[in-house]
Amino acid sequence: MVSVLAEELIKKASSIVSFIQKKGYPSQETLAYAYDRIFQLPLKQIQKIYADMDFLESIIESPERHRQTDPEITKDVLALLKMKVDGRFWDNMKDNDIVEIYCSNGIQVYRSFNMFKTTGYSLWDLNLYSWDELWERSSLSVHRIHSVVNDILNEKFEVFDFDHQEETVKEILNSKLTEPFMPRSLRVKLGQIAACRDIVTNEIRGFAVTTQCKIISIGKDSEQISFI
Repeated sequence: MVSVLAEELIKKASSIVSFIQKKGYPSQETLAYAYDRIFQLPLKQIQKIYADMDFLESIIESPERHRQTDPEITKDVLALLKMKVDGRFWDNMKDNDIVEIYCSNGIQVYRSFNMFKTTGYSLWDLNLYSWDELWERSSLSVHRIHSVVNDILNEKFEVFDFDHQEETVKEILNSKLTEPFMPRSLRVKLGQIAACRDIVTNEIRGFAVTTQCKIISIGKDSEQISFI
């Protein structure tokens, strides 16, 4: 069971990476020996990653996806998830915004493909590890984001605009899935957090986040940055 799922998972990942590269984003390749680790994962984790990649693969199956912008793809993704966001979210979105969609329990269900324009992590890194294992940012920023998400889920805001507040974020995990590992420090502009509502019941089922990222250093230079 595990080996069959893992083999299917590897095929799906290869298809997704090929799509990302055709979109013009330099997705990191996964080393061949790293697949041994995938075969050793617990069945439940493989099933979760399989579901995530199966969803991504269903998105890229449409021939028009290569011609669509990331905001256009995101709109289609929300429709597939049977969720909607307030119109202000689309009005304020920039074409180069990275969009992430989360369920109300904090599990990420989608990240726009343009994230690979700036990250040094591979598709496997992003699916195998949690956000706080991959990136480090200031505790003040983390606290503020959690506070806004809590307010969104409690319907205090429909859309919260950070006015593109800037912060520095650092990649910190060498998963050994890609070599050489070149950690990056990024200058991130926080954009918006919006409630994602069920298109039928109008209940809040999650939230969407937008950011803009710029690489400020790669390799050892990025390791010199510290946070409070």
